[in-house]
Amino acid sequence: KALELSKKIPFILFVQKKFCPAGFSPPAKAFVQSTDDWLLFMYQSHADAMGSFANCPWLQKGTLVDWRTVRERRCSVCDIVCTPDILLLQSSEDQILCTVECRVWSGTSEEKKREAVSLTVEAIKFLVQNDDIFVNESILSKLLLGRNLGTCVSRKHAKLWIKQAVVSNEVVSFKRPDSKNKFICLPNNNLEALAEFPSEDTDTSVEEQFVYDMLWEETNGGLDRRYVNRQLKGSFPSMATPFMRNKVYLNAQTKGKFFIVKGPFEHVVGLTREQAEAAIHRTKLLNDEEPQLEPTKNTGEVSTEDCSSVIEPHESSSIGHKTANLSRTSGSVSSSRQSFTSIDVANDMVDESGSKTLQIATTTARGANFNAVVDENGNHVSKNLHVSGYGPGTTKQEIWQKFSQFAKIIEVIPKVGYMFVNTASRDGAVLARQHLYGETLNGGQLRVNFAKEA
Repeated sequence: KALELSKKIPFILFVQKKFCPAGFSPPAKAFVQSTDDWLLFMYQSHADAMGSFANCPWLQKGTLVDWRTVRERRCSVCDIVCTPDILLLQSSEDQILCTVECRVWSGTSEEKKREAVSLTVEAIKFLVQNDDIFVNESILSKLLLGRNLGTCVSRKHAKLWIKQAVVSNEVVSFKRPDSKNKFICLPNNNLEALAEFPSEDTDTSVEEQFVYDMLWEETNGGLDRRYVNRQLKGSFPSMATPFMRNKVYLNAQTKGKFFIVKGPFEHVVGLTREQAEAAIHRTKLLNDEEPQLEPTKNTGEVSTEDCSSVIEPHESSSIGHKTANLSRTSGSVSSSRQSFTSIDVANDMVDESGSKTLQIATTTARGANFNAVVDENGNHVSKNLHVSGYGPGTTKQEIWQKFSQFAKIIEVIPKVGYMFVNTASRDGAVLARQHLYGETLNGGQLRVNFAKEA
């Protein structure tokens, strides 16, 4: 904004906010702009600038610049205007790089950039599932950093991911008529994202009470936001659009009735902020500190003579629900006289419709002879799987949800054209592979193979 205005009001006084006294009135002939740490006072003439010092002597601690004399240089990667100290990073007269992240990004391969775009789109799809059909660019960069620790190293790095996604036309950058901020959305949500918000006086008290009653009946700390959204949409014709459902949360939060806490992988609605944050924390513990794996070859199916089990799902809408009445079903193994007799892991997950589900993740095959189980390439059983063959647009979250039905998932690592799924046990890996190999996902047939353990 200041650069645009500098063509008509070129004298800019840069003053750090720490020198600004509380409750000050801006100089009469100055146009004021602001950043996080700086105030910019813009004047049409040098005389106007000098005249302001008499009434505001603290302005003398600033730096006055005639912007017409400044040679404007922009970063070759992110296109921001570079200050003289930033020019020290330039690698040549033609290429200026404003930060270390931009320097690294300038040498990033096209494959890595495509992976960054894919992860950016995945994050926005997660938000759309939770009715946030558009997002502030700054908030999205923070989300990307939280979802991709180790891959995304800083907020600046995340913004380069977003810029690449915009350039690739995978996402849209736009401004709403009622805001100066830049927002990001998927192309098919652009029109809906520009729609008018519900009016300030929109009454959602009936819908708020509906959600409040659901939360009171819930004893495990909170409800997945997608589940609540689905219940609102199915129960009230007026709740057909994301903006109207969001209005329920805004009104309820203003009244202190219930709250939303947003994590990198889950949004939770709770009667108190503390309840919702506790549920988010439990989810975080399941996603943090996963090991890294080496890639391996694709393999084939496992014979049901070596390993088999029965899945008994138990539906629930709650977050953090770790116990349930689970019926055990023994499955005999014909070739080795072994039977599955104990439940090993119970793992929470949310299905695509938003309802919370508790499912048996795996069972223990006591004495199972894993050495007898090999894939079509001769690879032996491991805890980790190499997954490919899924259709275009498949996300890490979809793979996680799919495999969580049969195994406790430690990590899902997206690569170009395939993903690694790291599980907690060989039992779970075998069970997941047995049930999911050849299953259709987004138009493609899954190939599930064993991967090398770290």
